[in-house]
Amino acid sequence: METHLSRLREQQRRYHETHPQEVAEVAYLANITSRFRAPQALAAEALIQRDGIDRH
Repeated sequence: METHLSRLREQQRRYHETHPQEVAEVAYLANITSRFRAPQALAAEALIQRDGIDRH
């Protein structure tokens, strides 16, 4: 598992270095659309309801 994660991290690092404009665009889009996302607590509650997990 660690080997796989290490490869993914290396690929991500290389992508960031070789595609800085795309990385910047994705960061910008994530920033401007954050107001449309549900708060984390609501998202977690929706998953709990979907999966039928009892939190208590």
